[in-house]
Amino acid sequence: MSRSGQVVAMMAGWWVVVATPTVLLRLGLFEANAPAGVGGDIDAEGGLVLLWVISYCVQVLVLVLLSRPVGHLSMWWLFMGSLLPWVVHYGAPYSLGASLVLLVLAAGAAVAVAVAATSAIRLDEHGRLVTAVVVREVPTRMTTVVNNIHVRRKVELDIPAADGSGSYRGSLTMLYEMGTRPMPGDQVRLRVDPDNPKRFAPATAS
Repeated sequence: MSRSGQVVAMMAGWWVVVATPTVLLRLGLFEANAPAGVGGDIDAEGGLVLLWVISYCVQVLVLVLLSRPVGHLSMWWLFMGSLLPWVVHYGAPYSLGASLVLLVLAAGAAVAVAVAATSAIRLDEHGRLVTAVVVREVPTRMTTVVNNIHVRRKVELDIPAADGSGSYRGSLTMLYEMGTRPMPGDQVRLRVDPDNPKRFAPATAS
């Protein structure tokens, strides 16, 4: 299966995992009562709560494994996965209408991730392969640490032009191990969109 096919299959599976507790709830296999107004605690039986937890953990794992076919992990995918499933789970007991709206919302999120991921794969597979040179590290107001191992740093790059006549500048946020940082002259392999030179990403496919 192609990398793009893997992404589509994984995001379809992600939606199934997120939707399963709501579908089973609406089929009457579990019981949960919503408070009279918006807010308050949901009164749900233990089996449903356990299913919510399992669903949440599995969908996070799917999003993490998505980095294998794509070649990188986007933080907004994990941010979406950390919040949206609980919105779906907690909102479902209110009404059938709410359940349907939230399931459609989850489907839309799955499609958005799949489109972004397949677009990144197309760039990685068909983009123009170049070797850019780090000009400088761009100062940022905040330092973001990822998994207690890497630090997100923004660099300004000198990128060769397609016609070979020169180069142009672009900036890119990359991950560096803690304690290391980009230095002027460092080389970075990029894939550049032939139709939009301003769109580029670190190359993962040779």
